Amino acid sequence: MSTTNPTASAADFFRYHGIWAPGVRLFRNLRFRSKALLISVVLLLPAMLVGTAYLRGVQDQLQFTAKERAGVAAMQQFVPVLHAVLEVRNATRATLGGHDASQDYAAGRQRVDQALAKFGTHLKDSGDPLGLTERLATMQTAWTATATSKNGADDKGRTVFGKVTEASLAVLRGLSDESNLVLDPDTDSLFLINGVFLTMPRASEDLGQIWGWGTYAVAKGGLENPEQFRRYAVWGARATGGIDDTRDFFDRAFNANPALKAKIDLKGFDEAAKFLKGSDTADMIKAALEPAEVYAAGRKAMAAYFTVFNQVLPVLDGLLQARSAQLQFERNAKAAAVALCLLLGAYLFYCFSRVM
Repeated sequence: MSTTNPTASAADFFRYHGIWAPGVRLFRNLRFRSKALLISVVLLLPAMLVGTAYLRGVQDQLQFTAKERAGVAAMQQFVPVLHAVLEVRNATRATLGGHDASQDYAAGRQRVDQALAKFGTHLKDSGDPLGLTERLATMQTAWTATATSKNGADDKGRTVFGKVTEASLAVLRGLSDESNLVLDPDTDSLFLINGVFLTMPRASEDLGQIWGWGTYAVAKGGLENPEQFRRYAVWGARATGGIDDTRDFFDRAFNANPALKAKIDLKGFDEAAKFLKGSDTADMIKAALEPAEVYAAGRKAMAAYFTVFNQVLPVLDGLLQARSAQLQFERNAKAAAVALCLLLGAYLFYCFSRVM
């Protein structure tokens, strides 16, 4: 009985062509067209894998940018809510000090109701891609609970908007975190985002405190205890610092993209900074300012400050829209070029096979 030596068989297989033996033996058994087709497939496969990865990457970028635009659109609808809530809160604080702002309080509540309803409609119509509906519901509940108060104060003379402020901050966090805006890859848009989503909302809160408490202090003849002095000083420093930080962010965006400077008017910051500069309570009392004057100046400064939101957000959305359009153009152009090359390759392959 004969036996086959596996080692000898393997040596015979690789004897004449070495490591090339598998390929040589394969091609000896294939017709020309099959050989050409096999080579083409092997060469095309890596290109297809790379191309698929590229298309997936572009699609991820498009989805990323689409989510950012959803965040910008939601912020445009939420800014009026922030502004109206600040007006209501500071009408309350001024009234507690002795300046009657009850009419502004009532009008402000109507604006908050309208802004919240409009924001809710926006979330519903857009499909709420950022998942903000629950946060909005929490804010709506907190806001509704303040309706039973008298001009925004409880029976101990304290404002009742703490939970409303907390809920609004939660909405803002959702806007920035869920939209990927704080992860934006481009320098110009990232610095605009840092300003309009991070520093500006915080500074508006502190500016509002100076407006309300400044009116309160002038109406009362001064702040009443060291704790109020301390908090007032902190609010003023943070508001001024927040505006300065935002200016710095915007300047860096302008350096990265000089065309943006002509599209964004920052005069609202000048108005707010002017109000903050003259907000020392002792100086206002010494100058014999009336509470109504301080209240009107603060309201004007706040309105001017919020115009910057309205300046920046459309510009930011324009940058994101342009990025999305550029990505789509590059994707489509490269896909078209690849398709043409494949068609040309197929045509040449067919012609070559006919010649052979």
